[in-house]
Amino acid sequence: MAGAAVGLWRFERHDPQVVRADAVSWLRRYCEPIEISAEGDVSCWIDGALTGAELGEPHFDAAATGRITLSADDDVPASDDDYSPLARSPVQGSVLWAGSAGRANQLLLGHVARALAQRWDALVDFDGLLLGRDPHGPPLLRSLPGALYEVPYATDDGQRLRRHVGDSEFLAAWLRHPRFHLVE
Repeated sequence: MAGAAVGLWRFERHDPQVVRADAVSWLRRYCEPIEISAEGDVSCWIDGALTGAELGEPHFDAAATGRITLSADDDVPASDDDYSPLARSPVQGSVLWAGSAGRANQLLLGHVARALAQRWDALVDFDGLLLGRDPHGPPLLRSLPGALYEVPYATDDGQRLRRHVGDSEFLAAWLRHPRFHLVE
């Protein structure tokens, strides 16, 4: 994965083929071509149908972005994650990632993640802390509307780290913020 990645955590289990079909039906509005791998990953390139005006980014150029891919995340739920900050634990996940790095790809990924999270009533796992160790980060992030949680997890080498997980309302506000970025 060359660019940013986010997880989509669902709280109701659905057949992976149904999830994939729903994602493809929504993505067809903006993507051409859509490819589905033998493993079931959905990859697409956003075409000119998605405008900067729709994203709230007047200078956004979809032609400057790379591929985005959606796949099942078999690690959700993970036995070593601490879901106690959430009202309930996720039962199924997907991962959405950008094939290329950079702000345009992060914006695109963020908007697709927001739309799918809203569609699926899912939370977005930002795959790390959004503002890292910036001491001004927590107050800034708490000032945005929506829900944002810090979820502890264990790494393969036994460390305990934290990642941000938010709802679609938080992600919509974060996308409009001048410091918006995703973890790459």
